[in-house]
Amino acid sequence: STTIHTPNIDSLARGGVCFTNGYATSATSTPSRYALMTGMYPWKNKDAKILPGDAPLIINESQYTLPKMMRECGYVTGAIGKWHLGSEPSQRPNAKGFDTFYGLLAGHRSYFYNPETSDKDGSLQQYQHNGRKLSFDGYFTDELASKAQQFVTESEQPFMLYMSFTAPHSPNEATEEDLARFEGQPRQKYAAMMYALDRGVGKIVDELKAAGKFDNTIIFFLSDNGGSTTNQSSNLPLKGFKGNKFEGGQRVPFFVVWGDRFKRDQRFTGLTSSLDIFATVVDALDIPEEGLHKPIDGVSLLPYLSGEKSGNPHEALFWRKMDTRAIRSGSYKLIITRGVDSVLYNMDQDVEEMHDLLS
Repeated sequence: STTIHTPNIDSLARGGVCFTNGYATSATSTPSRYALMTGMYPWKNKDAKILPGDAPLIINESQYTLPKMMRECGYVTGAIGKWHLGSEPSQRPNAKGFDTFYGLLAGHRSYFYNPETSDKDGSLQQYQHNGRKLSFDGYFTDELASKAQQFVTESEQPFMLYMSFTAPHSPNEATEEDLARFEGQPRQKYAAMMYALDRGVGKIVDELKAAGKFDNTIIFFLSDNGGSTTNQSSNLPLKGFKGNKFEGGQRVPFFVVWGDRFKRDQRFTGLTSSLDIFATVVDALDIPEEGLHKPIDGVSLLPYLSGEKSGNPHEALFWRKMDTRAIRSGSYKLIITRGVDSVLYNMDQDVEEMHDLLS
């Protein structure tokens, strides 16, 4: 982007592989995060209340999760930032395989400590550490990055970190210093929030390098859905926004870095999903499939990134929310909505989804 400055993220991305057809599993955050934690399509969970869109999607007590698997393999596990996958004690991060949790149970909060709003007693937006209420000074994005640095430094064994910044989710709040950097910018608050997010990513990468852990750490970077209409974000040239099945709702920035194992500054065009993170980690750790507790919907990306395989990791990808379904198969994408005519697009020729092939 020429207007939103993210030099640390850009530099990190150039060190690995960018997925130009990379998708989240949902156009809203909770089901998307569910899939990341379980490696399973969210709509396959018959107990999940995802039809209204924003209702909690619960990870059942018996479900295998990525942090549970990592802990079984001898990794220390940490979750920092937004959770939004259930607030009951049995649904919280520490019950789902995380040794350490710094963050909030809700989906968003103020970026400044406020005991009258986000940080009042009983609020799910309250900042906490493993269930204990915390306070903080300064800006929340910087606070989360600081906790991530601490986690990296203090981990004396292999670790998994789920680094879940709330930025740039609403509310649109930034520090005066960051706002001043973008004075006159039409999307000033968004630019300032992204600048702080980028600063946090840079601090975590610097800490990994200082600790001698960067080259042996697999880093996946992605968003849980496309940009929203409420926070000055832009998905151009993609059509749509958070919550719908056009590309702008679910096609996301997505890349992976792992030391020098992948060629720098690669572009991978095959159909890729956030589901694939679980499967790729299983492959990287050489965990036998028969040792897993259930099938995984994702595909390991390692053979594609090494050149052993080519083409699409997925023959098709599927999405569902309320009365709308979407299928991406090869070059084509079909959107089906109850009570409305279906639409079909050729994504290779019409990424903006302007020309319905069924009309």
